[in-house]
Amino acid sequence: YWFAPALVFFAGMGPVAAMQASFGACLRNWLPFLVYGVVAMVLLVVGALPLMLGWLVVLPLLFASNYAMFRDIFGQH
Repeated sequence: YWFAPALVFFAGMGPVAAMQASFGACLRNWLPFLVYGVVAMVLLVVGALPLMLGWLVVLPLLFASNYAMFRDIFGQH
């Protein structure tokens, strides 16, 4: 499910094809996703310490990094 919404929006794929492509991309890149998940979890915990105000920085950063991952894996869209 990770890249399926972006594939539907940017690449014009159908929902089922987007889910299959997203699943395949996640399987091929399982180790980078594991590292990304650990780093994201640490950033979210640290961002939650100052009364959740750190999330104002962390969440846009994670959304931008998710888009960068999408472009890196699926090319220019």
